[in-house]
Amino acid sequence: MWILVNNTLLGYGSKIFFILTIFGAFGCGDVPDRITLPDRPSIPEKPGDSDHTLVDDVKLRSSKVESDSSTRRAYFTLNYETEPRFDRTDDVGRVAHGFQIFIKLDGIIGGNKWDYIIRGGEIAVYGFIPVRRATPSSSDPSSGGWGEMVSVVPGVPGAQMGLIYKLENNQVTFSAPWEAIGASDGAFTYVLDTFYYGSLRKSKTEKIAP
Repeated sequence: MWILVNNTLLGYGSKIFFILTIFGAFGCGDVPDRITLPDRPSIPEKPGDSDHTLVDDVKLRSSKVESDSSTRRAYFTLNYETEPRFDRTDDVGRVAHGFQIFIKLDGIIGGNKWDYIIRGGEIAVYGFIPVRRATPSSSDPSSGGWGEMVSVVPGVPGAQMGLIYKLENNQVTFSAPWEAIGASDGAFTYVLDTFYYGSLRKSKTEKIAP
């Protein structure tokens, strides 16, 4: 019997020598009990996944809320000194420049019994502004302990689960159907809170009527 090694034909005896030599490389015939493989290369994270560098605070200069009976919508405008960063969070998930709008339907200013919450702090998670019921608490870890999202398309539950906003020239604008915030007649009281990485920066309370 012949085998070819390095372009040289080896006979039967040479083959025995060749095999013994190969096994000798593993310790005279001992087969290693474990073969160590190289460490698996880490999968690179998406850009921004680990970038929790804090950005500067951005102050809210002014805000305006209006309720329009012709469209049956409430219109919200937030004017900042510079462009807010709703997409940046710290290492525990707090958004850089968050805001919340608490909606009350009883017409009473004061107290802490809310009916709906407009959650600007969840833009970093969903890309839109969720409207949530105040209670009971949702199992969604992004809810902040508030209730489930409500549909913002009247009469079509689940059709659209958040408000689309526009950010232009340091101004944020969006609107909500009356039904989405429970204001069947367009009247409500709101509290607007703005935050810098979870720390309250500004609060405003106002009663709105069409």
